[in-house]
Amino acid sequence: MRPVYDHYNEQLIYHRLPLSFVFIGESITQFWDVQTYFGGMKNAIVNRGISGDITLHMLKRFPADVLQLKPKYVHIMGGTNNTWSLDAVDPRQRKSLDQIYYETVSQISTMVRESKRHRIIPIIGSNLPTGKGIPCFEAQPLLYCRDNSTNLRNELLFQINHGLRRACR
Repeated sequence: MRPVYDHYNEQLIYHRLPLSFVFIGESITQFWDVQTYFGGMKNAIVNRGISGDITLHMLKRFPADVLQLKPKYVHIMGGTNNTWSLDAVDPRQRKSLDQIYYETVSQISTMVRESKRHRIIPIIGSNLPTGKGIPCFEAQPLLYCRDNSTNLRNELLFQINHGLRRACR
């Protein structure tokens, strides 16, 4: 998606299209049909969701996918993918609940500050809970299934949403 978005961003900049909204996030954003829900209001809307992104990746691409496009508003929603590191196959890639919470809230807060600094109004979306029954890859031992920490993950997402709500205030 990154190269495709770079190409589209260049077109938007070249044509100086004034944007109302940029949506940035992970798969939930990528597959959200924002034109259907918000485009009828004559808004110029760009979707920059990338499936699998964590908030660090969103933060790194924020200057290209949001700031240079200069929308009036940016909708930021991410953090669910950060929680998959609770069950990372490689123990060196696993993170604690506190690490994930801090990274997610601080990275989204940085995007909010950057938005405001560039006179873009940020809108923060809440993270949705994950469900059970996420399939394992055939070769994965049951121990490494993403289902192992569903309850912890959903509690963490609740805490992240609460932390983001506090930061917004």
